[in-house]
Amino acid sequence: MKKDILLKYQQRQPTPVSLRDMLAWSQMQHSAATSKLLTVELLTRLAHRIGELGEFPKSVQETAPVTKVMELYSSTFYSLANFYYSSSKWDDMMLTSLLRDFKDTDSATVPSIALGMHQVALSFPEQPPLPSDFQLNQFYQSRLGIRMLIGQRVRPRIKMTCVPSIVKRAYERAKKLSTEIHGSAPALQLNGHVDESVWPMSDTNGVFWYVPSHLEHILFELIKNSMGATMKMRELGKFEGDMPPIKVVISKGTDDVSLKVSDEGGGIARSVAPRIWSYKYSTAPSKILRKNHFKSLKHVAMATSENEDHEYVTFRENFSGGGYGLPIARVFARYFGGELEMATVDGFGTDVFLYIPNLNDATEVKP
Repeated sequence: MKKDILLKYQQRQPTPVSLRDMLAWSQMQHSAATSKLLTVELLTRLAHRIGELGEFPKSVQETAPVTKVMELYSSTFYSLANFYYSSSKWDDMMLTSLLRDFKDTDSATVPSIALGMHQVALSFPEQPPLPSDFQLNQFYQSRLGIRMLIGQRVRPRIKMTCVPSIVKRAYERAKKLSTEIHGSAPALQLNGHVDESVWPMSDTNGVFWYVPSHLEHILFELIKNSMGATMKMRELGKFEGDMPPIKVVISKGTDDVSLKVSDEGGGIARSVAPRIWSYKYSTAPSKILRKNHFKSLKHVAMATSENEDHEYVTFRENFSGGGYGLPIARVFARYFGGELEMATVDGFGTDVFLYIPNLNDATEVKP
């Protein structure tokens, strides 16, 4: 019977939701009809995620961290299905509580899967049987859709967004980290449409609605990477005089809010550049990954928190790198139809371009 319910929802296709609709849901009173529509959509998405996890290599599925993730998604699906089909009187508070509990526990999903993959990689040093980057991108981007729908229900995340202030917050976080590790940090040079008095007003109808925590996460990763590369060049004695700054340009165009993050941190070799978007690639030496990265992943994978970004708190805030920073940042960028691209000059520096749709009717990409 359980498998029949799961198969029913796996055969149903998820419905992409626009940013405008998500915002409207969080601003209206929760009606029974709206709650039931949300429940059906979540059941559909959870069923697909369960299927995707079931396609991971057996060696990864059988690790303790990934097994816990699979149990979480399965138990939540059946609890939600039981609630949907058994409630004689719709209990809105019970639904919200169930969704909140899942979201808080699911905060450990990304590091848990990373930890499981890391354990398998240590056991199979030559050719570890790991999920493909396509599988991981599909799962993480679709998982983000589940968290967004639940978040708009229990703790709205779409807000009026002032891009310059978020750039500065991301820079200060990266600067603090760089100072702790290297004793100093490159300066920030902010150019373009940076007058905070005109933000969050957009070029199209009113306000620029987005998810500030997503934007800050992306920018922190980009600025952190640029700082790390710049500090490495300084330590190698490549600069005469002051370090070059991290340059960020903001532009509000017709279709996109665009940002360019530039550094003179030596660039990336052409043979390496395509691999930076892989979850299996890291700039850290293997000894560092075997010791420090494993410990930090284990710490955060076993924890839960109400912090909406808890899954990145530990391993995102270090320069050793675990292979997840840029791929996850691109997942955030692509969620509402944006993009993250890179141009690099080996021996000089790197430019990274972030494009965010400047339209309130931007819609999820393949939920």
